[in-house]
Amino acid sequence: MRRTVCFGRLDDKEIGMDMGIGHRDRFFYGITGERTQRSGLMRRTSALLVLSLLGGLFAVGLAAIPASATFPGENGKIVWERTTPPFTGDPPDILSMDPDGNNQQEVLSTTTLSTNPSPDWSPDGTKIAFSMGTSEQGGLYLMNADGTNLQKVSNTLNGDHQPVFSPDGSQLAFSGNRDGGQNDVLLVDISSGDVSQLTTNTGSNIARDWFPDWSPDGSQIVFSRSLGIGAEQGLYLVSATGGSPVSITSGYDLSPSWSPDGTRIAFARDGGSDVNFTDDIYVVEPGQAPVNFTDNGSPLSENEPSWSPDGTKIAYAGQAVPDDPFEIFTKEFGTEGPPITEKLTTSTADDRDPDWGCGPAGDFENGACEAPPPPPGPTDPAEPGDSEEE
Repeated sequence: MRRTVCFGRLDDKEIGMDMGIGHRDRFFYGITGERTQRSGLMRRTSALLVLSLLGGLFAVGLAAIPASATFPGENGKIVWERTTPPFTGDPPDILSMDPDGNNQQEVLSTTTLSTNPSPDWSPDGTKIAFSMGTSEQGGLYLMNADGTNLQKVSNTLNGDHQPVFSPDGSQLAFSGNRDGGQNDVLLVDISSGDVSQLTTNTGSNIARDWFPDWSPDGSQIVFSRSLGIGAEQGLYLVSATGGSPVSITSGYDLSPSWSPDGTRIAFARDGGSDVNFTDDIYVVEPGQAPVNFTDNGSPLSENEPSWSPDGTKIAYAGQAVPDDPFEIFTKEFGTEGPPITEKLTTSTADDRDPDWGCGPAGDFENGACEAPPPPPGPTDPAEPGDSEEE
């Protein structure tokens, strides 16, 4: 929902860079493979230096970055990923907890994997989709809510990332590379494994379409499009059956999460022009101006939003103190009085990528989300004048 780390190989050493177009609070994997945390300005500068020095010596891949589909229903468990110190390159584990932060437990240890898993709940609350990086075992996987019965859904050495379930649970949308070019939004049929390409990014060699999230009625997918390093990356809508994407925001906008009633989209806006590079959570109704939801007015960072199934709260990853590890928070949405913010996790670990599943909490046999709302009428919620040129 978010990692801006790119991976490659040089002299049998894993290298990486923060591309400066996502969340600068993430980690930098240096030539030695050691992971360190850097300020936004340092990491943006590092990215440009690495690009200049390495040029075309390696193929750029996409590290997993969360995208959080939320379907309407009763608030159930929150799944998220946790990176435990020392931060030396080990990928996160997947954990789950009740909506109030109680009953935290490990679902899957991913210490043998090579990337961040970006977990996503299925609409019926019984499965979790996640990614496994770019190694031979890499691809998209499903598992039961308790971490058992791993099922491989896709496979590519280029890396498939950020899986999100369709409302009927039959497909996953994800960000991936099948044509040797840029990262695009792709769809995979879970039963057959067939992959189809939904978008085509024609930008520079650092361009990408990523952070896909399905509308609750299944008719559209929102995603973030970057046209290259240093360029803005706004949110776009595209029909789930294909067509020309339509721009709905402009800025450094990432990690969209569709509200369960399908009327709003929460996302993280990177203050790329701000000296502190602060992130805030924004909410936009397509066709309207985005509204700042967290509005922290400080150098703290808040990103990776995920709506609660009942639409009354938004979960996100945030920092209570600059340079501290991230924790999982929830904040009320649409309340008459001052919204209440709650901190759900407290540890020395880095807690990221929350995704909110349907309840009742812990009762997965009866935890299916409600039936999705009907598709919208002929009026497109996006501004028709914003259609991109193909």
